[in-house]
Amino acid sequence: MSLDLQDVAIQGSDAAIKQTALMYMVARESFMKKVAFSKEDLPFFDPLYRPYYNRLISELAEDYKVLSMDEFHKTKGHQLLRDQLMTDAREARKWQLEISLASQLMEDFGELTKIATSFFILDPGTPETRKWMRDNIGLSAVEEGALINYVRGPKAHGSTFLARFVTNDATYSQLYTMTVGPMRLWGLSTTAEDRKLRSLLYEAVPGNVARELLAKRFPSGSCKNAVQTMKREMSNVGEFIDDDMSLSIIDRIGDEILAEHFGARRALAA
Repeated sequence: MSLDLQDVAIQGSDAAIKQTALMYMVARESFMKKVAFSKEDLPFFDPLYRPYYNRLISELAEDYKVLSMDEFHKTKGHQLLRDQLMTDAREARKWQLEISLASQLMEDFGELTKIATSFFILDPGTPETRKWMRDNIGLSAVEEGALINYVRGPKAHGSTFLARFVTNDATYSQLYTMTVGPMRLWGLSTTAEDRKLRSLLYEAVPGNVARELLAKRFPSGSCKNAVQTMKREMSNVGEFIDDDMSLSIIDRIGDEILAEHFGARRALAA
């Protein structure tokens, strides 16, 4: 299951903090009530349904489960929620459950870093952030050097990140580069230029066709550099560049892609 809490997990007043904590707890409960059964629960079920739950519990015990929470910084100040997640993390092995949390800053995870066994660091951070990691998760000088020199966020060639695994025997670190195809990149891009161009094509053709056309025209997964280049060229010849002009450039690119696509279709039909 996937639950979008963007419109209900808000920050600000005490009421907003309470609402956010409640929404995260509701989302957690919606997931856990489907997977957190054990043999000890069987006496509490009606005898008529025990055979069913006995089979279900056996199946759940074999299944590998993942509970993921993005934008975890929104839970700051919600101590009851964080206490519940700490309990879940301590008992996760019993449920064969992995808990995956994502946020922009390592310090957003608080006490949970003390029992985490896997860290995936996708940004070099600031000197202050790296100091926090040295003090709280034991980031070594070699690991810090790898972050500074190699971890630069997502690029056209992929996204290099530092993975750190804590085991009973030792702690292991490794740099990995995750690569994604252009169609997937176009489905995930959130820059203003890409969202605008993608929306234009989504309105004209099915989503998979739109992403295929975008990937063919911009295999890097983004039109932002092309738009910036066109803006500089127009500025060099004396044209004034504002937000409306930027939108006009994107509209022109979209029209060209669609005209080429529909022209090719007509040629094939003929």
